[in-house]
Amino acid sequence: MTVGKQQAQFPAGVTSGVEVLRALKSLFEHHKALDEKLMILKEQNNQEKILMDGVLDGNHEQENMPSANGKRLLGTSLSHEEDPTKVIDLQEVIDKQSWEQSQMKEHLAALSAHVTELEEDLDTARKDLLKSEELNRTLQQDVCEAMAQKEDMEKKISTLEKHYLTTQREATSVHDLNDKPENEIANKDTMHQQVMAFTELCQTFTVVNY
Repeated sequence: MTVGKQQAQFPAGVTSGVEVLRALKSLFEHHKALDEKLMILKEQNNQEKILMDGVLDGNHEQENMPSANGKRLLGTSLSHEEDPTKVIDLQEVIDKQSWEQSQMKEHLAALSAHVTELEEDLDTARKDLLKSEELNRTLQQDVCEAMAQKEDMEKKISTLEKHYLTTQREATSVHDLNDKPENEIANKDTMHQQVMAFTELCQTFTVVNY
């Protein structure tokens, strides 16, 4: 019964290991995709920062650049009014991407922790499987030894039964041999008694006639 239970547990352990491996593979692929997306977001963020710095530098130069008559260029005030809107839009984009990056990092950290946990579970499952296999080998050896002992006992029992039957036949033969002399002696005693009785009868008859 114990051997059956141990053998029945192996498929479940193997299946669990396969499922863990599949989960790890899926997590690694997802992790890789997130890394690629994070790299793209960082690149976009860097480009937008460069663009925003260029816009700010250009506006600053335009504000400080005098015209031929000592006045600022025409349209500078309009550019100055438009620049804050662009800066705000870019800042919102940057803030959004920074938030997404932060979320990505948190998600990656959670995934890494989960992967570590799965790796530990997989290692534990492998160790349990090795222990189960070792226990199964030990039980199989015990069963083989028990079967060998059983066969040896059966051979001994068969030999004892044969010896018993032989002894019983010999005892019967000896008993028959013992009964034969006893019967012969009994018959001789009977004949002797009959002879003695006949002799006495003859003597009695002789005395009477005399």
